[in-house]
Amino acid sequence: VSCLLFLYLQSLVYQPNLLTVFAESVASESTISAAELTPEILRERLVIRVDDGPHKDTHLLLEAFSTLDSIKKENVIFGLVGRHIMPNGKTVDSRRAEAVAEIIEKGHRIAIHTFTHHFRFTPKQLAKEIIKTQAAINAALRLEGKQNYFSTIFVTPGGPENLTPKLREVVENFYRKAHPKSVFAILGIEDLSEIYPEISEEDKQNLESHVGLTLKWDKWSIDSQDSFKTKKRRSNLEIANLIKEELKNPKTKEVVLLIHEGKGWQTHFKEVL
Repeated sequence: VSCLLFLYLQSLVYQPNLLTVFAESVASESTISAAELTPEILRERLVIRVDDGPHKDTHLLLEAFSTLDSIKKENVIFGLVGRHIMPNGKTVDSRRAEAVAEIIEKGHRIAIHTFTHHFRFTPKQLAKEIIKTQAAINAALRLEGKQNYFSTIFVTPGGPENLTPKLREVVENFYRKAHPKSVFAILGIEDLSEIYPEISEEDKQNLESHVGLTLKWDKWSIDSQDSFKTKKRRSNLEIANLIKEELKNPKTKEVVLLIHEGKGWQTHFKEVL
């Protein structure tokens, strides 16, 4: 129950109990019956993508997630923006460093969301954005006395439509040495230590074995619309119905809900819980 309740964001007006709405709608229309609607289903099939962090209130969001046993820790993915870790491009913000370390400590995953959050890049610019964001993440962790963390997930600013076929090729083959669109070819390097001086041999081998950054979660199933200036955030009821519609399809392996940091989600969590 808690795993759904946390989705139903802050609101100034009363709305129906969404778990009830969800269960009733599933029972009446879905291939999943009310009896089959269990916390385990949501735990396995619901992914929360939290973009544009770290934020000054990330610790509050993490605290809210930690109270929800029905949410799989690794199914919460934080798309981090490098400049939010290094506001001036050089120095790590200590409060944001704490947030980066806590995300990892809590068992969640980190995705590269570029350094500047711009929507248009050349292949070389994108390569540098990925490197700079990864470097910012590890600089933050070093400040906290933690080990390096190399992300193998990429989420595109503004959505996957901003990732051209050429840029997609860069992302998916980023660490593939022999590929013409890899970081090796684009920047003319021979070893990853040239761009990540602190990298260990183990991390180097791990990145090269992954070949590139996955785009598995680049496309979301449901946009909460909490980042639009011209659109109203989706209501609690609408989100519940959208989740239900996604789960109706037996071929749907995951439902990815997109939210953004700094939108007050943690306040709603505390009110509900």
